[in-house]
Amino acid sequence: MNAFDGEQLFFIRDEEYVEGEQYTGGGGQNAGPIENYHSAIRAIDPATGDVRWEYPIAPRSTSGLLTTAGDLVFGGTVDGYFFAIDAVSGEELWHVAVGARVHSAPLTYSVNGEQFVTIAAGNVVFTFGLDG
Repeated sequence: MNAFDGEQLFFIRDEEYVEGEQYTGGGGQNAGPIENYHSAIRAIDPATGDVRWEYPIAPRSTSGLLTTAGDLVFGGTVDGYFFAIDAVSGEELWHVAVGARVHSAPLTYSVNGEQFVTIAAGNVVFTFGLDG
């Protein structure tokens, strides 16, 4: 509700559970089988709207992304890969299998001048040191 005029701003509609179909609960609904999805990270030129590059993600991603001042983009996939791509070219620089769905946005921090990036996959938290 809007605190100023009491107007409803958001609502959640309960979705029916159908046995054998994907169910997210909480009012969300998926577009069907995984084959229906096209997931990608795209760099879009803000002046023209042109796509500069596209990095396809198969089968799809539910994690957030982390973009750094050093022109790196980090993300993860539902099939358990964590990756780094070049933000300028879209080229994959590195990936690693972490064994479970990456379900968190990566975060970065520095300790004693050394940079780290951390993600959660399954019930494990992974931290990687960045060469710098």
